[in-house]
Amino acid sequence: MKQQRTDDDLLQAAVAAWAIRGLPARLDVAASARLLGFAEHDIPVLQRVGKLTPLGDPAPNAPKWFSAIELIRLAADHEWL
Repeated sequence: MKQQRTDDDLLQAAVAAWAIRGLPARLDVAASARLLGFAEHDIPVLQRVGKLTPLGDPAPNAPKWFSAIELIRLAADHEWL
């Protein structure tokens, strides 16, 4: 229970910092990779295995956008990383 509380506090702090800086609600592949600490070429791999889902239903060759809030939540999840 204590670990869950710490993760929730961390997520709330991250979201607050994100909002204060006025950062966008959606991120492209490059920004998503930087936020999560992966290389850009890792993002399609994470998508293929179902660990990361782009917004909407983009065509395979279309640019992909990801929810900033969801990425922050994933970045705070030690098991997911």
